[in-house]
Amino acid sequence: MADNGDWSVKKYSLEGKLLARYGGRRGEGPGELLGIGDIAVYREHLWVVDIQARKLLHFDEKTGRYLGEFKTPDLYPLRIAQVGPYLFVLGLGPFEELIVQYDTAGQLRRRFGHLTDR
Repeated sequence: MADNGDWSVKKYSLEGKLLARYGGRRGEGPGELLGIGDIAVYREHLWVVDIQARKLLHFDEKTGRYLGEFKTPDLYPLRIAQVGPYLFVLGLGPFEELIVQYDTAGQLRRRFGHLTDR
C-alpha cells in the first residue's frame, strides 16, 4: 500500500499487521521519496516509482531494506513491472516510445510502444 502521508510503501498481513515499510522520508536523498507513483514486486524485489523525483527505488521485499535507486532523467516514470532481470517502465519523455526497458542496474536497454490513432 502506498502511503503518501508518510512517504512510504507498507506491507500488511491478511490480519492487518504491518510486516514491512519501504521508504518513509520525504526528500531527494537515497531511499527518500517525493511522490509515489507505482510499485512492482518480483520475487524478493520491490520497486517504487517516484514520479516527482524521476527515479526508481529498489528495496528488499522481505526486510524493507533499501538496496539502491537510479534516475530516469529523460523519462517521467508512471508505471513499472519487473519481468526477470528487466524493468519495464511506462512513462512520458521527449521520444515517441511509451515504454522503456532497463536492466535492474539502471542501464537503458530499449524503448518501444507507440500511440496510434487505430
